[in-house]
Amino acid sequence: MRPVALLALCQAVFQAGSIHLTTSSALISLALTNDEAVSTWPSSLAVLSALAMTMPASFLMARYGRRLGFFTALAAGAIGAVVMVAGIVLEKFPLFLGGAALLGVLFAFTNYLRFAAVEIVPADKRAKAISLVLVGGVFAAFIGPSLTRLGAPLIPGHTFAGGYLLLLPLYLMAVITLLQIRFPQSAVVRRPVRESLEFLLRDAGFYRLVFLGAGAYIIMVLLMTATPLAMHHHHLGFEATTDVIRAHVLGMFVPSFFTGHLIARWGARPVITVGALCFAACIGVNFLGHGYWHFLLSLVFLGVGWNFLFVSASQMLTASIAAEHQSSAQALNEFIISAGSAAAISMTGKLHQLMGWQNLNLLAIPLVILLLWAGFGRSTASTARS
Repeated sequence: MRPVALLALCQAVFQAGSIHLTTSSALISLALTNDEAVSTWPSSLAVLSALAMTMPASFLMARYGRRLGFFTALAAGAIGAVVMVAGIVLEKFPLFLGGAALLGVLFAFTNYLRFAAVEIVPADKRAKAISLVLVGGVFAAFIGPSLTRLGAPLIPGHTFAGGYLLLLPLYLMAVITLLQIRFPQSAVVRRPVRESLEFLLRDAGFYRLVFLGAGAYIIMVLLMTATPLAMHHHHLGFEATTDVIRAHVLGMFVPSFFTGHLIARWGARPVITVGALCFAACIGVNFLGHGYWHFLLSLVFLGVGWNFLFVSASQMLTASIAAEHQSSAQALNEFIISAGSAAAISMTGKLHQLMGWQNLNLLAIPLVILLLWAGFGRSTASTARS
C-alpha cells in the first residue's frame, strides 16, 4: 500500500492549499479593497474554477494518464500561488483573484486522487485505498491554517504573502512524490465520451450512486457553513467557533484510518447506515441545546457521518461501473458533487436568515432518509455488464 500512502501525502498537499485559501483570502481581500462585499470573491472564484475544470480534469487523465493530469494541476497551482503573492505585494486585487482561479484548477483534481488509488490496488482493497487517501485531510487540517504564521516573516511588510509562497515547496514535494508512483496503463478501451455519458444518464442505479456522494456532501456543507452563523447568534465567540470547525474537520478525516477496513469486513451498506445515523445524531444534538459542547459534538457527528457515506459512495462507484465508463462516471460524479456543494454553500446564509437554525436542521432530515434509500437501492451491476 506504499503508493496509496504517497497519494495520501499528495492529498494533504492539495487540500492544504484549499484550506489556506479559505482561512486567509477574506482578510487579504478586505486589506486590498477595504470592501467587505468582495471579501469572499477569491474563494468563490476558486470554487467556480474548480467546478468548471472538474469534468475536463477526468477526461484529460483518461486520455493522457493520471501523472500528467496531476502535474498539470500542480503547475496551475504553483503559477496561481506566485500570482497571488504578486497581487498581495503589488496590492492588486485583480491579480489576487486571478491566482485564486488558478488554484481552483488544482482543487478540481484533488478528489481524483482517491480514484487513482483504486487503480493501483487489487479490487478487494479499493475501499481501504479510498479511505487511506482521505487520511491526507487530517494533515491538511493542520498544515493549511499554519501557512500564514510560518510564512509571515518571508516577505517583510506583507504578512499574508509568505503563506502562499510556502505553497511552492509543498507543490514541488508533491511532484517528487508522484514521480515515485507507478500508475498502471489502462488496457480498457474506453467508450466515446458522448456514448458513455448517454449510457450512464439512462441508468437509474447510477443516479443513486451519485446522490449518495452528493447528498452526503450537501448535508455536510449546509450544516457546517451554518454553524458559525448559529454560534454567533447564540453569542459564542470566534475562538469557540474555530475549535468546533477544527473538531469537525478531524471528524471528517480521522475515521479514514479505519473506514475502509469496516467496508471490507461488513460491506458498504452497513457503513452507509451508520453514516446516516451519525447525521441523524448531529441533527438530534442540535435540538438539545445551543451551547459550545452541543455544537462541537454535533459537528463531530456530522464529520464522521460524511466520511462513512462518502467513502462508501466512492467504493460503490468504482465497483459498480464498468471500466470503459469510469472516466465519464467519475467526471459526472465529481461535477455534481461540486455543483451541489457550491449551491448549498451559496444558499446557506439566506436559508439560515429565513428559516433559523433549527428549521435548517429539519430541512436536512428528508435528505438523510433519501441517503438511506440511495444506499439500499437496487444494484448497478447492469452498468458493470454493459
